[in-house]
Parts: sequence; C-alpha cells; structure tokens
Amino acid sequence: MNFFARLLPSSLTNRVFGLYAITLLVFVGGGLGLFLKTQFQRQVDEKELASVMLIEVVAQSVQDSVVVGDFDAMQKILNKGVLGSQFSSASFIATGGGMLHAENKTRAGQGAPAWLVRWVQDSLDDVNRTVTVGGRDYGVLRLEFDAPAVAAELWTLTLFALGGGLTSLIFGLALIRFALGRWLGGLVRLREMVETLGTDAANTATLVIDHAPIEIQRLVDMVNQSATLVREREFTRRALNQRTEQLQDHMAQLAAIFALSPDAFVTFDRALCVKQVSPSFTRMTGLSEVAVIGLHDADFTATLAGLCIPSARYRGTQEMAERLKLRASTQMELVWDTIELKIPKGRVVEVALRLSDAEFMSQVLYLRDVTREAEIDRMKSQFLEMAAHELRTPLTSVLGYAEVLLAQDFDAETQREMLGTIYRQSQVVTSIINELLDLVRIDAQRGQDFTVENLVLSEVVEVAVAAYKPAAGREQPVLRRTDTLLRVSGDRRKLGQVITNLISNAYKYSPGGGEVSVDYSEELNGDKRLLGVEIRDKGIGMSSQQQARCFERFYRANVTGNIPGTGLGLCIVKEIMDLHGGRIDLQSTPGQGTTITVWLPEAVAIEAPDLEHAPA
Repeated sequence: MNFFARLLPSSLTNRVFGLYAITLLVFVGGGLGLFLKTQFQRQVDEKELASVMLIEVVAQSVQDSVVVGDFDAMQKILNKGVLGSQFSSASFIATGGGMLHAENKTRAGQGAPAWLVRWVQDSLDDVNRTVTVGGRDYGVLRLEFDAPAVAAELWTLTLFALGGGLTSLIFGLALIRFALGRWLGGLVRLREMVETLGTDAANTATLVIDHAPIEIQRLVDMVNQSATLVREREFTRRALNQRTEQLQDHMAQLAAIFALSPDAFVTFDRALCVKQVSPSFTRMTGLSEVAVIGLHDADFTATLAGLCIPSARYRGTQEMAERLKLRASTQMELVWDTIELKIPKGRVVEVALRLSDAEFMSQVLYLRDVTREAEIDRMKSQFLEMAAHELRTPLTSVLGYAEVLLAQDFDAETQREMLGTIYRQSQVVTSIINELLDLVRIDAQRGQDFTVENLVLSEVVEVAVAAYKPAAGREQPVLRRTDTLLRVSGDRRKLGQVITNLISNAYKYSPGGGEVSVDYSEELNGDKRLLGVEIRDKGIGMSSQQQARCFERFYRANVTGNIPGTGLGLCIVKEIMDLHGGRIDLQSTPGQGTTITVWLPEAVAIEAPDLEHAPA
C-alpha cells in the first residue's frame, strides 16, 4: 500500500485527472480490444465463406474442360479465378499426377506485422475441392489464401480503430483537464499561498478565487486571516533576524579575536568566579581551562601567585583595584603591573585589570607576555655596558697620556713613545666603533645591503690574504692555491671581511709565532655540495667552555690584556655567515692551536654568452 500511496499525485486536480485518465484508458482500450477481436473473427469467417463460393464457381468451369481434356482452357480458368482475389494461387492436381498452377499476379503489399500474418495463416486453411464428373474423380482443385494480403486488410482496420480511439482519448483528457483546472485550480493557488506563509516569499496580497466552490472559498477565507497575522508578525521577525545576525557576527569576531590573540584574558562573573579564559592564558601559564574555570578570585589569585617568583608575584585583582584605585569604566585605560613566572624561567608578563558594570561580568584580567621586550631591554643595557667598558680602557690611556703630555715637558723619545701609545689606543677605539657600527648595520639591514653575485671563492680568499699585513717579524699566511673554480654566491666585501677577521684572530692568538695557513675543503651535505675555507694557527687554542662562548658579543677567551681585541670579530663573522646561509666549524685544543672552517653552498656557474659563435 505504501508503494501505491507514493505513486499518487500530491494535488487533488492531478488525482482526479489521473483517475479519469486511467478509467478512460481502460474503457477505450477494452472497447478497442473487443472491437478488433470481433472484426478479426468476422473477417476470417467472411474470407472462408467467400472461398467456398469461389471454389464452387471455379470447380464448375473446370469440370467441363477436364472431361474433354482441354487443359489450356483449365489454365485460363485458374488464372481468371485467382486474379484479384483473396487467394495467392490456384492449383489443379490431376489424378494421374499432372498439375496445373496459377499465381495471383495482383497480390497486395506486405504491410502487416509478422505476428498478424502468422495468426491469419493459422486461422485460414487452404480450400480443397474434388472434381468429379459422372462418378469419376479427375483430380483436386486447391486454393491457397493470400495471408499477407488478408493480414494487411486487418492491420489497416486496426490502425484506423487505434487512431480513432487515441484521438478520442486525447480530446477526452484535454477536456477533463481543462474542466478540472477551471474548477479546482484555486486549490493550487491556495496551496502555494499556504506554503509561503511565514517565509520571505510570502505574498502579502489578499487571495481571491473567482467562481470557487463553497468548500474552497471557506478555506480561502481562513488562509487570508492567517496571512494577515503573518504580515503583522513578519516585520518583527525580520527585525529580530537582522539583529540576531548582527549579534552572531559580532560574537564570531570576538570569539576569533579571543582565540587568536597572543594576549591572555580572564573574565569573572558577578560572584567573582572565573567565567572564561582564553587559549593564550593556558599556553602562557600552563594552567588548564578546566582547572581554572569556576575558581573564586581568592583561589585564582593563590594559584597564579604560586607560579610566580617571590620578587614579582601576582598581587590579585582586589589588591590591584585598591592600589590603582580602579573604577568600572568603558574606556580602555589600563595601568599595568608586572609579574615573572617560574616556568619557563624568565617569562615576564604584564597584568592589567578592568572593572565592568555588565550584568554577567564583574571584571576582566588582561595578561601580556613581554618576555621578549624585557630581554631586548636587558640585552641593550648589557650591550651598552660592555661597549662603554671596552671603550673606557683605551680612552683612559688616551686621556691619561694626553694629560701628562700637556702638564709636563718630555724629551723627544719619551714624547714619541707616549704619542705612539695614544695612536695605538685611538686605533683600538676606532676599531671598536667600526665593529659596533658593523653589528648595528647587520642587525638593522639583515643582509638587505648585501650585493650578492656569483663569485670564485679562491679569488676572494687570495685578495684578503694579499691585503693582510701581519705584525713585524711574522710571515705572511701560507695559502694553498687551487685550480678548481670554487663558485659561491655572496657579497664579495663581506666574505672578504670574514676571511680577514679569521686571519687576524689566528695571528693575535698565536703570539708565540707559528705558521698560519689557509686551505680549501669540500663536502657533501645531502644533495648539496659545500665549499669551505680553512684557517689554521698553532697558537694558544681554546678550551671547550671557551669554544661554547667564543661567538658571543664582547667575549674574549684571553682576558689578560696582552692580546688586543674587542671580542666582536668572531661575532661579526657568525652574523655574516648566517646571512649567507653558511656555517662555521671550530676545532681547538689548548696549547696546540685552532682551526676554523667557514662553509658556503656551491653556486651554479653562470657562463657568459659566446658572442663570437652566436647566430646572426
């Protein structure tokens, strides 16, 4: 039943029309079937009766000719007998074995389907008549029905009957469809209006159906009353929906800001219990959301204060409000307090409190991680302190000797010696200032001022080695030359500065003399080929602790003061190599010397075009 129920149309008009169509189809189809069956049987009976009459006529004519043996006359009789008849052929089979045969040369075309031809063949049997004269049998007269011709007649009758029935069916269905649409069409309009009630597509006009039956008109009146109520509520609904969408968008924006902000928020309800915390709070403090939400302000204060170091602990919202004399305000004027967490060590957090008069919120605690800013301030202070300390020593010598020279008269040799000291210390000051400026430029530009080009590494090294002038009594660096084109990409001047700084360090930290050599190395790092420059000395070397700190700013492995320097050389080398995507390897043994290798990725050679053989 459910299957047939799903097949039913949804509208009353379609259901009535469908019922009428099925009924009309059954009756018209049944009538046509009975009509055709009767006509087919009638046609068969008529053909059989006609065949009996025709064979008697032909038999009488054949009898006269068979007695005298006039077979030509018999052939003509057979030809005339089947000509234009319902038979395909006529035959006379003589008793002695002879046979005369005549074909119907006016047979109709094959227009009927095969099944109808077979039915006619099964329904009509050949007609046989024995020719007897004076008690003597002369033979058998046989007539064969033209089944295709008979079937064609029946098929033509069938087509006319089906055409008439189909025409009647179409006109009948069209008539009833027009009538149903006229009488019940108001139900469709009524249904469409009911379906749109309460939606944005609702028709606000009053529904009127002309000439509607009384049952439909009552429904129309009820729908019009409902539509009036809907129209009165539609404006309210639309305004409410618009306001709801605005609030939802606003809440979605706040939720996104709340979730993505690196700063942390903690909100408290009117009972001073934690109502909500942001994801940044859990990441910043390590406290889970479940462990915090619902805590009273006093318990929350104790929990957060336990995560801080004693000297920079969290004071609590009540103490902050009293100390800062806060009042509920809609303005974002925050006064910050600073706390420092135990884990991770050194994390500095600024905390601010804002009171609220909202119905469901009493206060908001705002936390901001300022560890990086604090570290930068500390590093700046340390950097300035160390720079001032490094500059103070040579400047003290310069000022001291200058005061002595101004206050007293000395012989020429003593004056020359003092001026030499002033000159050397001035060079130290200049070197410190230049290296400080180099570091400042590197930090500020981060390689943006580099002129990157395709270089032959050996050319850069050879220029740096040739330009370096060792102290008196020391030999030039020993350079192993190579015929291989070692190509790298980088800034020629900065890479030359790296080689010069490393050679200068090698000489300074081998005060007892010894050879300083420069060599080349190659290695594979995955699918990349690295090219290295190795600077080796036989100086004082470094311990493992010194090696771990040798690239720090102002760090010097030897602090006796016998070896000049600022402690910035290796730091500058490290910064330049990092900006070139390279690395530094350091091997050192106290008392045996140090080997530093700088590595750069090999660059693809860019060959100049062969203009001599270029096509014209």
